[in-house]
Amino acid sequence: MAGEDLVKIIEIVNEYKLLITETCKKISNELQALKSVGGKTDKIEELIIELSNNLSNIGGFCSKSDQIKILKIEHFLSQIITFKDNDINIIYELKSLLPFISGFIIDFKHRPFKLIDFEIESPIKEIISKFKLKLER
Repeated sequence: MAGEDLVKIIEIVNEYKLLITETCKKISNELQALKSVGGKTDKIEELIIELSNNLSNIGGFCSKSDQIKILKIEHFLSQIITFKDNDINIIYELKSLLPFISGFIIDFKHRPFKLIDFEIESPIKEIISKFKLKLER
């Protein structure tokens, strides 16, 4: 891969990482507003879909093991949207996951890229067991 191409790819991946971080902040703010004043979850659902999309975009540049982790997160996020009608409390659990979702570091030294500090399976499993959800593999 030519040096210029790699620089462009790194810039693209960094843009997606920034979008993930910004979307997580927006979700957190919306969750806080929802909790304090009540209201609808439509905006949160929209942001969850945006987050999932940006994670997918980064996944295209990552190792297979990181892609599997991203798929698990995406599946979990879709379950939050679906399950929230049964128990609104699950949407508040999302706030505890946001630092895990956005806090990873991208190792550009490896091809494909590796995500560092992207250990999210344990927190997801805790929420799944709390709400008795099923996480398909």
